[in-house]
Amino acid sequence: MDLHYKKHSHIYDLIDILYFRRWQHSPRKAILDLIPDENTAVLDSCSGTGTNSLLIAKNRINSRVTGIDISEEMLAIGKEKAAREQITNIDFLAMDASHLSFGDSAFDIAVISLVLHEMDQHLAAKILTEAKRILSENGKIIVVEWEQPKTIFRKIIFSTIKAMESKRFPAFLSQDFEHYFRGHGLSIKSSIACDYSRVFELVSN
Repeated sequence: MDLHYKKHSHIYDLIDILYFRRWQHSPRKAILDLIPDENTAVLDSCSGTGTNSLLIAKNRINSRVTGIDISEEMLAIGKEKAAREQITNIDFLAMDASHLSFGDSAFDIAVISLVLHEMDQHLAAKILTEAKRILSENGKIIVVEWEQPKTIFRKIIFSTIKAMESKRFPAFLSQDFEHYFRGHGLSIKSSIACDYSRVFELVSN
């Protein structure tokens, strides 16, 4: 998987151009709306090129954002963006989201964006378990996942995403997410429909 991300690190940001162009309907905005403008420690697991991490840090200046990823190539792009935009309330660290080196209760919010559908059940469970572990009391997890569009035009556009994913992707999309998250000890506090995606605000049971 690391080789996959190394190969695609420089085109990863095209997702926003192709699928999340409309700001009012973007999952990026939905994530931001769920994060208060106060002293908040935010972990962006599997941060990729840092799109979510940088957006949060830039717009929630009282927060401290940490983006982690196993791909050094992705992290390098994120660091370059942060330096270019002079964003200082952010760190990028090489780390496995299923084996976090942070202590318990180290963060108030954990963001897991467009990640779980790529993992087998065992690895997804470990990522969610670790995200729960590092949350402070009353902390929350924000999960972004793809959602099958309903119109023919959007289905055609979305077919590119489906073609790049594994054979288990359709089953992942069609499952009962309330049941899925409950199986990992999480409850859906809110669910926000966005373009080609859905944003879940989760709390521990």
